[in-house]
Amino acid sequence: PMYSATKHALVGLVRSVAAGMGGADVRLNAICPGGVDTAIVPDALRAGDIAMMRPEVLAAEVVDLLRAGANGEVRVKLAAAVPAFAVAAPALGPDGR
Repeated sequence: PMYSATKHALVGLVRSVAAGMGGADVRLNAICPGGVDTAIVPDALRAGDIAMMRPEVLAAEVVDLLRAGANGEVRVKLAAAVPAFAVAAPALGPDGR
């Protein structure tokens, strides 16, 4: 629950701050990665049959987001063989909320 709560909080923070940045020359984006094979992955997880991306795969997605992403864009990259996709913000109601 804490992992999910912090991921949702980060996505909300990115979208909220990006929306307030209006015509600034700075963009704010987020990547929500699937498993990435780094030194912090526990051995028990490595022993399982869980597919993980090489760090270079995720790094390439970050570079693409920096070059081509819209301000406030949130992308999900679940696996090396699966294209990343942007997750749209929820639509506002007629009253703007």
